[in-house]
Amino acid sequence: VVALHGDDKGLVLPPIVAPIEVVIIPIFDEKTKKTVFQYCEKVKENLAKFRIEIDLREDYRPGWKYNYYEMLGIPVRIEIGPKEVKTKSVTIVRRDTGKKETIKLTACAKEVKGLLENIQANLYKKAGKSLLESIDKASDVKELKKILEEKGFGGGRVRNCFPTFDHGRHFRNFLKFASYSSSELLYYLTMRRVVLNYSMVIGARKSVS
Repeated sequence: VVALHGDDKGLVLPPIVAPIEVVIIPIFDEKTKKTVFQYCEKVKENLAKFRIEIDLREDYRPGWKYNYYEMLGIPVRIEIGPKEVKTKSVTIVRRDTGKKETIKLTACAKEVKGLLENIQANLYKKAGKSLLESIDKASDVKELKKILEEKGFGGGRVRNCFPTFDHGRHFRNFLKFASYSSSELLYYLTMRRVVLNYSMVIGARKSVS
């Protein structure tokens, strides 16, 4: 999750696994603190069905809190200041895209629900796309050799295991030397961004049995 969804600001947690789905950040001064805090509590009650927290700490500025919760990957941030109190609205920011919008309090629960669902779907789609883009397919040894030479097997393992990888016999020798089962080998290669034709692995395995 950290490696796949993180960015330069920190974590980007899918809502389904986020310990906090929504965080409320009040924006206030001494004159507006009481009314803003009261309104934040009202918004929290309105969103009680979500995992939600209010950061009422007075020794940290709003900007610092924005960065802090972005680093933690909280999916949705709600900003509330005197303007929101006056207009009976909330300003919502989504972590995955940074998009900000202001909505009425009466529509807040419905909007947050839809937003969390959209963030979950968006992250799932991006993860699937990233996975597919990171996989290379090899239907024969020649293609496998080319992939391994271009992208490696991790560290300098390709050179160590395939010093003169010119013919299918080198691949078969590797299978025998490695003593992996077919399923173990498929997993090993897949984790290194190589997908083999299953019959190729089985055929190579049988030929050295």
